[in-house]
Amino acid sequence: MYKYFILVLCVVLITQADAQTFADCSKRYDVQYKNVMTQVRLKELDRRGSDSVRYILDKELDNCIMGKDIPEFSLVGRSGKVYTKESLKGKVVVLNFWSVNCGPCLMEIPVLNRLQQMYKDSSDFIFISILYDKDEELVKFLETE
Repeated sequence: MYKYFILVLCVVLITQADAQTFADCSKRYDVQYKNVMTQVRLKELDRRGSDSVRYILDKELDNCIMGKDIPEFSLVGRSGKVYTKESLKGKVVVLNFWSVNCGPCLMEIPVLNRLQQMYKDSSDFIFISILYDKDEELVKFLETE
């Protein structure tokens, strides 16, 4: 009974939100996602329940950002290359947000690597991977691979 109450509470919190900007959407998603993962760690929500809530969060994020203009940004890659909204205009951009501690993230890396290899000679396709972890954690991760 308690697990279902949490699920309903999350759904209510999600559907009450009325953010209009990309920043609002992503911030709300991040907060809600962290709440779900905390509930999983505390065993207040099982895997199936958390998958359902994450599905709802993903749909809410899609509805909030699809068709909207993204804000100005500047990302600096490990190579020093700078990516901006203007420099990526007209290109197909694959943004991958991941963490070295995320199982599903690690499972998708080989697929993304194959996709990147398919389009490596095309300047119209850009793959950008954004890591949530600190550089030290990436270095440790790469050493074990």
